[in-house]
Amino acid sequence: MHQERLLRQQIRKLFTTLLESGISRNMSWTSKHSAKYRNNKNYPFHKGIKYEQEVSLDEISPEQVHIPKEYIHQTLNPSIWDGDKLKLEVRRKMLKIAKEFYLSLEISAPIQDIKFLGSMANYNWSSQSDLDIHIFFDFKQINEDVVLVKNYLDAKKTIWNEKHEIKIKGYDVELYSQDLTEKFISIGVYSLLRDEWESKPTIENFQIDKTAVITKIVSMVDQIEKVTDHKLSAEEIYEKGEVLKARIKKMRQCGLEEGGEFSVENLAFKYLRNNGYLETLYDMTRQAYDKTLSLS
Repeated sequence: MHQERLLRQQIRKLFTTLLESGISRNMSWTSKHSAKYRNNKNYPFHKGIKYEQEVSLDEISPEQVHIPKEYIHQTLNPSIWDGDKLKLEVRRKMLKIAKEFYLSLEISAPIQDIKFLGSMANYNWSSQSDLDIHIFFDFKQINEDVVLVKNYLDAKKTIWNEKHEIKIKGYDVELYSQDLTEKFISIGVYSLLRDEWESKPTIENFQIDKTAVITKIVSMVDQIEKVTDHKLSAEEIYEKGEVLKARIKKMRQCGLEEGGEFSVENLAFKYLRNNGYLETLYDMTRQAYDKTLSLS
């Protein structure tokens, strides 16, 4: 009981810090220029798409769709890897970052493993890829209430991201706290602690269903733009935004479970993320929430 009460006190303190941390309220670059993207016929993903009041999927021409980055390479990223071995300086820096992040969590539970996974541990890396470092714990060693633990660690991650902008070889570093029992999907998984592949990727002969990808993208962009319509009240934007955020998260997770990193859902998610649509959705949902708590 004492441990749980202490953890709850830490969470209250954490939320106070979040509220006082001065999180930026500036509109994202993409949000400011979204009309430019919608109306620019030369913007790669929108060729063949005419934006009227509604988007007609019949107007999409698959032959004109161009995915503006390579999804597959013949080698792992040479900035990070020496062949199929993680570069020594990169591994050391990743472990140091993971240690600093662990100290910021203010927990006593030991680290069970530190894994590097995602597209940068695979052949589908791009200039937009992050270095995904997952630190694994037994959440029950922190507290029996694993939901409470997850919320606490997620809040800690938010504060970490607000305070730091860490890059390795020009790529953003993304850190995650994860329970040992939590399922994750990634073709390439590299244990930083053991300095070895847990799941080694291979170059796959795959085909992207461009029609399905662009259909999914247009559908999600349309939903995001409806939610972020300034004609809606703050309450409506917040409620619809939360629902859509959950829907997008579920969409990606289902895609990863059924089709892996090259699933239609995951590729659509990457496009929304890389082109600022998710940032716009999160920014406006947060701003709408703040307005619901404000008094003029």
